[in-house]
Amino acid sequence: MKFDEALEITNPLGRTQFVVAASACFATFASAFVNLSNVFLAEIPEFHCSSPSEGAPLNISVPINDDGSYSECEQFVSEGDGDATEKCTNGWDYDQDLYGKSIVTEFDLVCDDGALPDLSQSILIAGLGVGALIAGPVADKWGRRPTFMVSLVAFNLVGVAVSFSVNYAMFVTLRFLWAMLNQGFWLPPIAMLYEYLTPRHRSTIGNVPAIFFSIGVLTLPFIAFFIRDWRSYNAVIMIPTVVMMLLIWVFPESARWLLSAHRYSRAEDCMQGVAKFNKATSVPTKFFEEYDMNIGLEEDEEGSKSDTTAVKPSRLGFADVWKPPLLAITVVLGIQWFCFFLVYFGFALSTGSLAGDPYLSFFISGLFEVPARIIPLWLLKRSGSIIPTSLCLTISCGIMIAMTILETGSLGFTICAFFGRFFVTFIFTPLMLLSSDLYPTPIRNIGMGVVNLFGRFGSILAPLLLFWDNSIPGLAFSSMAALAALSAILVFLLPETLNVVHPTTIEDVKVMVHTRRLITLNGCRNPRSLSKQQPDASINKAKDTSIVAANENGGKAAELGRDNPVFETTQL
Repeated sequence: MKFDEALEITNPLGRTQFVVAASACFATFASAFVNLSNVFLAEIPEFHCSSPSEGAPLNISVPINDDGSYSECEQFVSEGDGDATEKCTNGWDYDQDLYGKSIVTEFDLVCDDGALPDLSQSILIAGLGVGALIAGPVADKWGRRPTFMVSLVAFNLVGVAVSFSVNYAMFVTLRFLWAMLNQGFWLPPIAMLYEYLTPRHRSTIGNVPAIFFSIGVLTLPFIAFFIRDWRSYNAVIMIPTVVMMLLIWVFPESARWLLSAHRYSRAEDCMQGVAKFNKATSVPTKFFEEYDMNIGLEEDEEGSKSDTTAVKPSRLGFADVWKPPLLAITVVLGIQWFCFFLVYFGFALSTGSLAGDPYLSFFISGLFEVPARIIPLWLLKRSGSIIPTSLCLTISCGIMIAMTILETGSLGFTICAFFGRFFVTFIFTPLMLLSSDLYPTPIRNIGMGVVNLFGRFGSILAPLLLFWDNSIPGLAFSSMAALAALSAILVFLLPETLNVVHPTTIEDVKVMVHTRRLITLNGCRNPRSLSKQQPDASINKAKDTSIVAANENGGKAAELGRDNPVFETTQL
């Protein structure tokens, strides 16, 4: 039987799905802390040069600016001499009333080192990108469960060590490793959640973890407000992943991945375990007998394989995401994720530029994310992913153009930032759905990791653009607006995945690309009609040709289109 049929028999929303969903929710909640904790760890407070003489009036040693504030980076060469100045030689005095003790105040990351706080965010994001690139292939080769377990334990150890950093270099190095390990326990449960859900539940239950990212965003300013010491703050944000370790013992392996890896005996045992854990009734003695017969492979209890009727199917790997038809999908999805992360972090990291209290501004902007996470759960089941993504990118583009005109920190600028945060956050759910649905199961984690890496380059660039924006006003949001406009057009090159079954082979993806694009040379298609369309004559011909070729080669290849969404009529 097909895998989705097996899921229906074992209870498609049972305790297994709950455990995987809970792991994905915890991981996503913790990812919000990883991505955005630097907002309060590395915020630069008001500061000025320290007086060389203790108890002496500050104005005889530190120049006064035109606005009445003391100079941040200069002092008089001689006290009382109001002409010659030099760089601060006695350190700085910081106003710690607002942000408390941060890495900026402890490591003196100001003046000549003023770019280092923003650089620490870029280094953190680089760790997320490297982690995505490594975690994907590791999870696809060695399994979702071991990748998840090892990464989670190591993440907690490194995260605790961050609180004991003695200098900036140690801090950013540990945070790089910390972020890299985050991807190792975030990607596997996210991919597994989609793999353990049937198509009718994938666009709703599969995207619930995204809501927990916004909950994490809303929690962060409360932690930072009440704990204004960066070491204690860092220790507190580790609590969710420490609690998450309790789920290690019940976290399953992905039966769908085991099948794609040709480990049929383990996949059978796994599904029987899922059926038992879900308390399913009327469970067959064997789920995948027909599947094994079609493939022609059997596996003994030790995992060795014997060939009874066919040659072992070729395995997919990292190189396949760079070959047609996945090449175009990877490039377009990579641009979409690059745009999303660049714009999202552009809004999130500019909280200090908004009007009002920074903690309250961060909370309100995070509050705008919540409906942007919930609405797609209902909307995407009816509209698909392509049109909402393009529409939100277009609106975000318009908002960012307006922000380049408005004065930074004004009420209008702040309102635009809040609504911009809503529309860019909305994009995350359809992009996750597309990323999961467009890669075959054997390399799904690899594909998702690669496009996630594209996105992380956007995250790295975002704080640097905001820093350069101080010298070239309007640079950051005008650049983001241009990229959003481009992405809104390019997304139509992707196939719509409304109600599709996950592809298992490259041939499945080829058929999907051929038949499910909304815009073709022949005109436009209705996204709702795609879920009910029948394969055209050319696709049927290709299917028949592949079957003949497979038979002529001794059953070397499985039937093209088996388990393919295009060859089945699905219902909305």
